[in-house]
Amino acid sequence: MTGDIQNEPYYVGVPAEHTVGVSSSEVAYSVQDKEKTTTDQYEVGFFKDSLSIPYQLYYYVKNVNTDSTFVDSSKDFYFDGLTFTNETFNPVEYYHRQINNLIDGTTVTVPWVEPGVGGTEFSGDQWFTPVDDSLTGAFYVGRDISQPVNWLPISSKVSNSITVDLTKRVELRFGETSKAFRFVRDPNRFIWNGLSTSTLDSGFVEVPFQAWVKSESEEYQLAVGFSESANSYDTNDVFVGMPDAKYYPGGNIEYSEEYIFIFDALYSDDINANLVYSNNLQTGKSDITNGNRRPDASFSDSLKAIGKSPYFNSMYVCGFETDEPRDNFNPTGTFTITPGVYLTPDDKYNFTAQVEMTTEDSQTNWDKVNVFPNPLFGINEGVSYTGGRYDEPYVTFNNLPENVTIKIYSLSGVLLRTLDKSDPSSILRWDLENESGLRVASGMYIALVSNPEFGDKVLKLAVIMPQKQIQYY
Repeated sequence: MTGDIQNEPYYVGVPAEHTVGVSSSEVAYSVQDKEKTTTDQYEVGFFKDSLSIPYQLYYYVKNVNTDSTFVDSSKDFYFDGLTFTNETFNPVEYYHRQINNLIDGTTVTVPWVEPGVGGTEFSGDQWFTPVDDSLTGAFYVGRDISQPVNWLPISSKVSNSITVDLTKRVELRFGETSKAFRFVRDPNRFIWNGLSTSTLDSGFVEVPFQAWVKSESEEYQLAVGFSESANSYDTNDVFVGMPDAKYYPGGNIEYSEEYIFIFDALYSDDINANLVYSNNLQTGKSDITNGNRRPDASFSDSLKAIGKSPYFNSMYVCGFETDEPRDNFNPTGTFTITPGVYLTPDDKYNFTAQVEMTTEDSQTNWDKVNVFPNPLFGINEGVSYTGGRYDEPYVTFNNLPENVTIKIYSLSGVLLRTLDKSDPSSILRWDLENESGLRVASGMYIALVSNPEFGDKVLKLAVIMPQKQIQYY
């Protein structure tokens, strides 16, 4: 849209074309100085900060036609809802304070989209109570985002073995069974097959759900796990844990502590296919919430890194609560997890500065045609900025189209002055003199503003002239 504060028409927040990538970031440009703009095409692209643990990008801005770079590595993103340069973000202030960072007369705004879970959706007969995205819902637990989830009841730690660029759109399909790794809290850690009475079979059990990566280009099943508690008591010191090798989160997940882990690994019915989660089938030796101090010596370095990490390489951790009775718990339906559509090095945006007004914008500006100061009381303080004597004031007509004629009339209908312009400037000043160069008297005047495209507009103007100071006598 065109700016409301203008000496010259310019555009604010014009969307750039998203030519490559899928991010939801709406990169935009603003025309700050029309005279410096070109008809060249500009590209905004991104590359990862490899030295940063949190996921961070740099962006660049270059002229595609000349292959010249204006911004080579900036992190000056727009953080919506957060603070920006130690201030609350204000779009108008942001666009205008970039005036010293012109890119051929334009400035560029790049909104940041926080990585992680972008959203969830459920289809089917909902068996769980509404998720609160605090204890229940789907959570990304990697450490490479600025605000990782670390408040789940089962652990205050984050994963070192998953990154946001590995997250996928995942369908958690309830009502379809699969085998899951079982982690039991007893007494303080969630250990694979952690009970003293555990057998090998009790560590890899059937659960009423499957996890699938599902997109237009791929579909495959993921390995899963879940947690139980053998050491959970309510506020009345009543045991409420349910370590029975059956997935049932109950009505309070803070007590049941039954979370679902969706691993970044292909699913298999064979427990030997993903030995890292059981630490090579070592009963009581694999801790999902803290990571393993001593991963099995037979593992490769990459598997050892996964084994040492809290949550291993969980892509998502999911929690639910249900009012359904335990004896009749048969969940169905599909819970879909969509990752945040954040910026990546694959995203590219292009723009060519728009400097000519559209018909719609021109009409909008025409509707805002006005004259100021109105009324004029004796002096116009604007002369202190534009030069001139304080007793020789003027009034300014603004938001004018390129071709315009303004006729100034007295209330009796006498034409006093005709003003014309045929240039891109949006303003025209009247020095309060008639066609003979004589000052007009104090009073009311009618201004008829005419344009070949938009017609006529009538403005009323009140003038109280100052006393003229005679310089020579």
